[in-house]
Amino acid sequence: MAPRHPQSGAEGRYLDSTFTTRVLDWSEAESPPLIEFLDCHMTRSAFACCRLH
Repeated sequence: MAPRHPQSGAEGRYLDSTFTTRVLDWSEAESPPLIEFLDCHMTRSAFACCRLH
């Protein structure tokens, strides 16, 4: 899912590691490490100040 920011129009990315099982065009073996990396990256404390909707 790639929603757009309402003011800037920039594309965003959405990831829910509970339900995401694969990355499009990636194999079943390659997808889990990428999903785990992205999940760990976006839940870092450096992003804790961001407001999520």
